[in-house]
Amino acid sequence: MQRNVAKILLMLAAITSSCTTATAAPAYPFDGLLLRARTVFVGSIVQLTKHGGKLHVSFRVDDVLRGNKAFIPDRIPIARNNEPGLDADWWADTQYVVISQGDAIRGEPLPSLRFDQGTLGQAGYRGWIAFRLLPRTKNREPTLKGAFEYVGRKRQDLTISRARELVKEGMQTDEKGMSKN
Repeated sequence: MQRNVAKILLMLAAITSSCTTATAAPAYPFDGLLLRARTVFVGSIVQLTKHGGKLHVSFRVDDVLRGNKAFIPDRIPIARNNEPGLDADWWADTQYVVISQGDAIRGEPLPSLRFDQGTLGQAGYRGWIAFRLLPRTKNREPTLKGAFEYVGRKRQDLTISRARELVKEGMQTDEKGMSKN
């Protein structure tokens, strides 16, 4: 009898552990990220420095789409394991759409920058996300690398003009009091 109980407990433990094994959550669509974004801007990296063992970026802000330029840090350290290196080619002459991630529950965005959106723990991530603006292709305007939206049930790459529209729509929703950052 004790042997059967032990077998049953082992099977239950195996089933429970397989059901609760953590897997990466899917990436959020861009408009889902905007719910936690107080600041959104378009800018270019003007300086990459190493300070205290970490790489830092400084942005030239070309256009503030949401928020206030005063909330944008002068230097933002790049999140660990996301550092592309000091090679100038990856960031020179490239624009980014940069969004903050923070909220009333977890707090203001931390001074930490990730390039593209991570998936693991995204809902609790506090920091900044930079989406590289990919150049225009033959019949298409520039798109944000790693950013998307759903149209119907289809996942589509996000164009810069559509990103601007989504930010504007989100701001209008905020003004009506239906959503809070």
